Amino acid sequence: SSSGNATSAADSACPPRPRIDNRAASRRGRERRARAVIGMSEVRSWRGTTSKVLPTVKTGGPSTCQVQSPINATGTQIQYLSVEKGTLSFASTATALNTTSGGQSNTQLVNVANLATLDFPQDFAAQPSTKFSFGYTSTMSYSRTAGSQQIYRMHSGATATGNLANLGNLTLSGGGTGTKSLSASDSVNVTRALTITNVPTLTLGQSSYVKIVSDASNTGWIGTITGANAISYSGTPAGKFIIQRYVSLANANYRDFTSPIQGTMLWRWQDAGMELAGIPGSLYQNTYVNAFYYDESISGDLDNGWTEATNTTNLVHTMSGGGIQKGGWRIYQGRTSGSFAFTLADEGQIYSGNVTFKPTFTSTGASAVADDGWNFVGNPYAAGLNWKSVYTANVGGVFATDTVSNGMSPAMYVYTPSSAGIDGNGYGAYNAATGTRIGLTDSIIPAYQGFWIKAKNTSTTSYTVTLTESNKYNGAGAFYKADEGP
Repeated sequence: SSSGNATSAADSACPPRPRIDNRAASRRGRERRARAVIGMSEVRSWRGTTSKVLPTVKTGGPSTCQVQSPINATGTQIQYLSVEKGTLSFASTATALNTTSGGQSNTQLVNVANLATLDFPQDFAAQPSTKFSFGYTSTMSYSRTAGSQQIYRMHSGATATGNLANLGNLTLSGGGTGTKSLSASDSVNVTRALTITNVPTLTLGQSSYVKIVSDASNTGWIGTITGANAISYSGTPAGKFIIQRYVSLANANYRDFTSPIQGTMLWRWQDAGMELAGIPGSLYQNTYVNAFYYDESISGDLDNGWTEATNTTNLVHTMSGGGIQKGGWRIYQGRTSGSFAFTLADEGQIYSGNVTFKPTFTSTGASAVADDGWNFVGNPYAAGLNWKSVYTANVGGVFATDTVSNGMSPAMYVYTPSSAGIDGNGYGAYNAATGTRIGLTDSIIPAYQGFWIKAKNTSTTSYTVTLTESNKYNGAGAFYKADEGP
């Protein structure tokens, strides 16, 4: 067949019978071999120390191909590697895409297509000249089960200082004893899901970061995290997460926000493009304040609890008794004419593992029970929060069976894009005990979303609602926006 057909064809299954030009090494033959597509059955059959150069390797089929021979100067070299279907896994302990032999080039391009997986159960490395490309639904997997495994900084440019490659899914699995680390000053971008499964410790080295990307098309998330010690942030400045949330506003309205990062202050949102007003450090001075939190302890009418921000150094979360007491912020944003968009990018240590809310009930008299006990909190995770799952895990405890007068209400409330909702006031609700929904499609509270919960017991002043990793939703969720203000 012609060289053009050879380079564009992908093997239909794994392992297939490889297509390779075996003619004599004439100049014409060498040129054809340099453009051939090699099946993975051929790659994994080469063992030992004989150096072989494969110009182009493509995988196909839904199964897992496991390569036993090392990909390095003394084993098999691959100049162009494309994982098009299924999973390509390198079992060798010496997989390296960074070595040359006999004047041959090192790997120049690695491509992982949508729904395909590139898996490294052992260590590997790559030269700065190696470029990477990943489909949005592709997966990069580090699956070493014992000892430490380094997460590699991958880029899409021709040098190490080039643009970072945007991974689709990043999966870290450790088998209980396999730790993972991101070296000092290294960085990784994840556009879909970061999954950390059975990893004792993920260490983010000095000045390193993992960015969960959000844009107009998609928003990434951090899935359920399992492991003994979870995440370690080391060095000065310490390694960190950067969690993005793209927000597009069609007009000027109030929105309810929170943060998935511990210790976030309001100035972080302003630096990301949000416009704050009327407080020290804000973009606009000598005007009305446009940022509010809610203080449940203020007596009287329900609306009395709205409290203005006092400075851009105000913390997003107010902590009490080892938990989050306040975490929601209602902020007026947008343009009276035309659209407005910004991308929040809070950075630091994420909320992970068990997170507790510490809602309060301040009684202002029997006649005001309906106005008391409202707590404005927020989803603390870098993923959607499933309120049904939270209720199921706590039912019979803080969510007492007598939902009229005891414990916490099983419902959560979200300020929605519509002015309808409950009694036309813009709030949507989901009752986890009955499954009843008003103005909401499901029980998912999106990442970065503020929401409301209600304490109902007139004889108890505070409660503990425990969230766990298992309460996360496998996605970020669509952010809610609303028209009305406080």
